[in-house]
Amino acid sequence: MVHLIFGTLLFASLVFIGINEAVVLIVRFIFSAVACRIVLQFEVAGMTKVDKSRVYKCVVQAHEKDT
Repeated sequence: MVHLIFGTLLFASLVFIGINEAVVLIVRFIFSAVACRIVLQFEVAGMTKVDKSRVYKCVVQAHEKDT
């Protein structure tokens, strides 16, 4: 987190954007990282709740239709 903030502020000084814009960028990066983690946790939770009979060599198989 410290590297992210320091790097963004350093980059802001190099390309001549103000601290206010840099803070907006930092908040946007933090929000993006949090959103990605939420989606990742949702996906992992969905994968762990798969019926064991549908898993073959660590790959979830499609449902077979009973016709």
